[in-house]
Amino acid sequence: MEQPLHLSNLGNLLKSRFQRLRSISDIENAILNNQQSVDLTQDGHPEKPVYPSGLGSALSHRLSHLKSLTDLGGVLRAYSRAAKSPTGSPNVRFRAARAWAKISDEYCRSSLPGYACAIDLLPRVAWLVLPVTDQHALLTEVGGIVHDAVSAAIKWGEFKIAVEWAEQGRSIVWQNMLGLRAPIDDLRARYPHLANRIQDIVR
Repeated sequence: MEQPLHLSNLGNLLKSRFQRLRSISDIENAILNNQQSVDLTQDGHPEKPVYPSGLGSALSHRLSHLKSLTDLGGVLRAYSRAAKSPTGSPNVRFRAARAWAKISDEYCRSSLPGYACAIDLLPRVAWLVLPVTDQHALLTEVGGIVHDAVSAAIKWGEFKIAVEWAEQGRSIVWQNMLGLRAPIDDLRARYPHLANRIQDIVR
């Protein structure tokens, strides 16, 4: 199924042009193409979360530009659909969950469902394929989202959840700090085929 990929790529290009030229027709067409990529992708497809993430991004740009809250529901639905996908890259789903939570916070909606999804995905976020320096950067990012999640839980009066997320986040961060993996390049030097397969799986 190449059509959803082409539609998604076209949508992303139109979104980029909108960011430069601020032509409303570009973002409208970006949304249209991204929506079609979502509609044409079957459940279970490995790229399933990628396309609603692209749709959420396009809708969020129109939301920011026009300040119309009619887009907010679509943005949150698109990102939550991507984040909760049972298939696809954990990294894509994690970024969608983070965006879902961030936009919910920005527009005074409960961000707890988005943060809950992000926290649940943390153990599955890929570390193996990253160079050590990038793994450190990812640890910093993980620490940041855990901090934001705990703060949101406290804000909404969910103190038990705040404690659980703090403990879970700390456990994940320390576990990976103590066992940072060597770059996958080391594996590729001896077993290139295996390294490529691993990278494709976790990307």
